Amino acid sequence: MSCYINSFKNRSYAIVNSGVLKRNLEKYQSLITFQSVIMAVVKADAYGHGEQIIAKYLSDNGIHHFAVSNIDEAIHIRKAGTIGQILVLGYTPIERADELVQHNITQTLLSEDYADRLIATSLPVKCQFALDTGMRRIGLNADNPDECERVIRKAYHSHLQLDGLFLICV
Repeated sequence: MSCYINSFKNRSYAIVNSGVLKRNLEKYQSLITFQSVIMAVVKADAYGHGEQIIAKYLSDNGIHHFAVSNIDEAIHIRKAGTIGQILVLGYTPIERADELVQHNITQTLLSEDYADRLIATSLPVKCQFALDTGMRRIGLNADNPDECERVIRKAYHSHLQLDGLFLICV
């Protein structure tokens, strides 16, 4: 089955062949160990290929970890029937933290200040630590171990639900 996706007001389009997508997915699955999982990054409308369609297809085929850039993308794919973890890589406004809980979305802890503000909401927000080892775009500065330790201690002694850590390496 192929899927036609129209974008840019009829100036361009993409045809996503689900057979090829499935073959690529199976290839990657064959290369990982049983302790590893695939997290599909479907931000920016799955890079223009239709985030709802791609995320739902991958979810139906065993992928249960997704990453997006913002809360609106996360809610969009959740409402399309995506099951499993959805991780917001970017900033979610603190006043929308309740939506993270409501839609079972995981938020990246972007900085010490951001972690403090999420903790202050008293909401059981699911979170992951991001350790930035070079890009300096998002996450805790890996070159500042004191800050990393403070944030980790604060988060672990709060109501936040911590379920992971990832590195940003470039």
